[in-house]
Amino acid sequence: MLVKTVASIALGALLVAADESTYGVNAICNNDQLMRWLDKDRGLWKNNKNGVFWWESANMLTTFANLAKQDKSVLNVYGDVFDAVYKNAPSSKPKAKMTKRAGGFQNDFYDDEGWWGLAWVAALDVTGKREYLDEAISIWYDMDAAWGKHHCGGIPWNKNGHSPVSIANELYIALGAALSNRVGLDLKPTFLTAAKKGWDWFSKSGVLGSDHLIRDGLDDNCKVSGDYYTYNQGVILGGLVELWKATGELAWIDTAEDIARAVTSPGSRMQDNEGLLADGCDKDKSCQGLDDGTVFKGVFARNLQQLHAIRPNDLYKTFLQKNAKSIWQKDLKIATGGCYNGVLWGGPYVAASAASQSSALDCLIAAQAATTQGAALRAPTYRTDINRANAVKDAFAFAWKGYLEHAFPHDSLKPVDNSYVDDRNGWGASAVDALSTAIIMQNKAAVDKILNHIAMINFDSSSTDVSFFETSIRYLAGMLSGYDLLDGPFSNLINGDKSRLQPVLAQAKLLADNLKVAYNTPSGININGLEFHGKGHIIAHNDASAGIAGVTLPIEWQRLSDLTGNPEYGNLNKKAVSYFLTPYPQSNQPFPGLIGQNFDPITGHSKDASGGWGGGSDSHYEYLIKSFIYDKSAYEKYKERWELAATSSMRFLASSPSSRSDLTWLAGYNNQSLSYDSQHLACFAGGNFILGGLTLGKQEYIDFGLKLTDGCHETYTATQTGIGPENWHWRDIARGGGNPPQNQQNFYNQHGFWVTNGEYNLRPEVIESYYYAYRATGDTKYQNWAWDAFSHINATCRAGSGFAALKDVQNPGKGFNNLQESYFFAEVLKYSYLIHAEDGAWQVKADQTNQFVYNTEAHPIRISKNTVG
Repeated sequence: MLVKTVASIALGALLVAADESTYGVNAICNNDQLMRWLDKDRGLWKNNKNGVFWWESANMLTTFANLAKQDKSVLNVYGDVFDAVYKNAPSSKPKAKMTKRAGGFQNDFYDDEGWWGLAWVAALDVTGKREYLDEAISIWYDMDAAWGKHHCGGIPWNKNGHSPVSIANELYIALGAALSNRVGLDLKPTFLTAAKKGWDWFSKSGVLGSDHLIRDGLDDNCKVSGDYYTYNQGVILGGLVELWKATGELAWIDTAEDIARAVTSPGSRMQDNEGLLADGCDKDKSCQGLDDGTVFKGVFARNLQQLHAIRPNDLYKTFLQKNAKSIWQKDLKIATGGCYNGVLWGGPYVAASAASQSSALDCLIAAQAATTQGAALRAPTYRTDINRANAVKDAFAFAWKGYLEHAFPHDSLKPVDNSYVDDRNGWGASAVDALSTAIIMQNKAAVDKILNHIAMINFDSSSTDVSFFETSIRYLAGMLSGYDLLDGPFSNLINGDKSRLQPVLAQAKLLADNLKVAYNTPSGININGLEFHGKGHIIAHNDASAGIAGVTLPIEWQRLSDLTGNPEYGNLNKKAVSYFLTPYPQSNQPFPGLIGQNFDPITGHSKDASGGWGGGSDSHYEYLIKSFIYDKSAYEKYKERWELAATSSMRFLASSPSSRSDLTWLAGYNNQSLSYDSQHLACFAGGNFILGGLTLGKQEYIDFGLKLTDGCHETYTATQTGIGPENWHWRDIARGGGNPPQNQQNFYNQHGFWVTNGEYNLRPEVIESYYYAYRATGDTKYQNWAWDAFSHINATCRAGSGFAALKDVQNPGKGFNNLQESYFFAEVLKYSYLIHAEDGAWQVKADQTNQFVYNTEAHPIRISKNTVG
């Protein structure tokens, strides 16, 4: 949006329009007038009494920062506001505020200090300037020094020892929690511990009632006193959101929702008879806009916006929209080329001030944010390349022919010597894993062969140990995906004969009924190791640990519930995953949303604090966002956990090598110690961030995913074969780490990593991320990257009757590991084909119109009717 001055706006249209198309324009018009009241030389906003606002100016600065976050173009006109306030406001502080502390933004009143602390946090978020963070920290330490100095506990209202008021303590909590999310790990515990301490006192003090509304404070007898004010209900929402971001504990958001619903639900005491947000004088229309309460309502709207950003709720969005529309239709005056908003949001208009203006602006910004939140991006134009797509089809046909001739109905082909191995239960893993790819490529002969095979599999017996995880993602998902595709866009391959699908679903159900023995643990967390000795004789191992990736399988198990109408399957997996959403102990969650990768299937407790986006943890994070795509109503909290993990990864795990600052990978962690190594498996993360950004309408996730994809691309282009290695290390540009071996020093200087395991095990993750990058952007460079990768694999890994893993991507002369994994059919060939193929319902959509979501084995699963309908 281009910044507009009021002279360029059709003011007549604004008078009659207050909806999603005009909230932003209205906010710009409001802000233009707000800035006319700013005295830059004094660094404060002028009031209507020939003076200046003090703590209200802190709120005005915060409001402007929120506008700038939403519409960066306002910085082109008003970008100097932060520095003007920072440099000039302290010397212009009203004398009434200076009796004890004249320096900086500290004074006699702890609530005043808290407002300024949050203002500088907001300014930091917009500008990134360290001095703003330092100012906020200095303010917080002054507030913290007052903790417990009143006999009622908490923080007193002022330095004369007045009894505690709610707002000062809410601001202390909110500022401490906010700072804990913006300082380094060495300082985080200081602020977070204090914020938690503040909440513990606050929640027990009695000011938060059973009706989930907050009274004004305590008297000197420590009894609850005072009225209910809108800003008291608001500041704590922001504080609880920051506590959630700092800890990953969903209880903080649940508590915030209780308060938010108490304000926004119809009939709340915090509303007037028109259902608008109201303090006392709003209800009898007596507000004159001259007292401290003029900014109160905006504070609530601003903080409700923060909650809605984390846990969207139509109740909040509708409430914000209703208030914003009323402001523009009943509380607006157009005069002298400006848009003036008074204090009575429900009208009639009362003379505006900078305080009433900023309060209204808070609501306009919040309404726009809630309305546009998660809005779909526009789908780019895609280019079909039939020649490349057909070349991938030819590779599939070659590998499939070799498998049929030398391995079928066993699991995997050993192409070098034309033999086979039963490495996945002996049920024909390659056939079932290849089904969805054969369908999408419309290879009817292969589809018929696989359907006939599935009907004959004996899922009661296996000559090998059975992995719950691998069996779920390959066999169960392979059958469910085949069912969905043939029941939908590819029904032509079975001539519309749905009876051919009945054995597929029946076999999927039989397999799951056998697998579900794994859930028979005290906690409900499944065991991974199983033995199938015949019908009714399925034995689960006594595994001491369960890896989070091997447990988080909601797409497969919930889809089976949805297709069969039996909720048991999905509920079993939900129970198991529930322990990961609220992990215990919290110390095993070293960063918000990032947890240890092993849990105890007996107690449900976390057993370690190590992990990352590599093997053992990878598909847990992958499925948190994909589950939400599958069913938004059922998996909202999974999405919240994904956002926590993604944000923490961007903040704490993102790492660039010392020799190539342009590259980014994700480090692993053990507690808060980082290891600067990665693996081919982890290269799915680029695609997952991109998918998350598309799903949530958040460009920052897409951009980060593209950076990760660029980093993984480098691991391919750098090697002798043009194929990426299994593992690599680097030295972090800021934090150091190990050094490359001498014989790889030059390679590290040029490419930013050194190879620690040169195998290529026919893995798909890099091409997978190319696919998501292409579907998000339409940029044909990702098609070219995928084609290059496929071409090198086709040329280098083709061996005997199929494709074999390489022993060393830097030295192909070392030969092959004689195995063609089933996922080569399911993933490598599918993604290599899809990125060049025609568009269709089964393709990933950039504009949130997905009909399918891909499981971790690249099997497209049709999303729930709860999501599409």
